[in-house]
Amino acid sequence: MKIVKVFGMSHTNALRAARERELTKVSYALEILHLLVEIKDKNFIDENGSEARLHPKLHEKFSFLPIDESFIFSQIGGNSHSFVGLFEHSTPFDFILPNQKNLPLVENAEILPYHYIYAILQANLQAEFKIFHAARNSIATHFYHLESPPPVRDNAFCTANLPPTFKQGKYAKMSVAMPYFRYKIWRLHSNIVHAECEKLGMKFIPCPATSMDSDGFLLPEYFIDPLHGNDLYGALVLDQISNIVNEPEAIL
Repeated sequence: MKIVKVFGMSHTNALRAARERELTKVSYALEILHLLVEIKDKNFIDENGSEARLHPKLHEKFSFLPIDESFIFSQIGGNSHSFVGLFEHSTPFDFILPNQKNLPLVENAEILPYHYIYAILQANLQAEFKIFHAARNSIATHFYHLESPPPVRDNAFCTANLPPTFKQGKYAKMSVAMPYFRYKIWRLHSNIVHAECEKLGMKFIPCPATSMDSDGFLLPEYFIDPLHGNDLYGALVLDQISNIVNEPEAIL
C-alpha cells in the first residue's frame, strides 16, 4: 500500500476533519501531522549537522520511507499573507499584479511598486522557507506543497469570524481590507511560495479549482473562517492527493 504523510500547521485541520467525517475515500495509508502538536516547543529544525534537517522526531517519520511508494505533502505556514493584507492599513496602499492588471484598486490608496510588496512578503516568508529547506533535506521521496486556500470575498463574514490572533492587540481596532486587495496579497504570496518550491525541487499544488468562484475567491461552502478551509475543502484537497498518488507522472 502506498504511504501518504501530510504535515503543516493550521491548514492540516481541514484534512483531518474531512477524514473524521469520512467525506472522501482514500486507498493509501494516510498520516496527517500538525507540527505544533508534534513539536510543542516550535523547534522544527535541527541545525546540528552539516545541513539543516527537520527535528529528529519528524526526520525519522520521513527519512526511512520507500521512495517510490511514499508521498509527502506540505502545508507549512500558509497565512503569512494575512499579516500583511487582511486588514486596512492606516495609510492605504495598493499595488498592481502584473498578470491581472485590471483588478480594482483601494480608493485613494498610494499605489506602490509590485516588487516592493513582493520584497515585504518574501521577507515575511523566510522563517517558513527555512522549514521548507530543512524538510527538503529530510525527504527523499515524492514531495509536494499544497497551496493555502484563497481569501473569502465577504467582508462581513470575515469581520465576524476572525481567528483569536486577529481579535487582539493592534488588530482589534482595524477593519478588514477590501476583497480584491486581500486576493492580490494572497496571489502574490502563492507566487513567491511557488517559486521557492521550484528552487527546492518541490512540486507546488494549486488549491482545488472547484473551491473558487469565477474571480478566485473561496466559495462559501468551503470556508470555516477568513483564513481556513472547512472539512468539505479538506475533502477536495484529499481528492487532489489521491489523484496525484494514483498518477504522479500527470503533474510532472
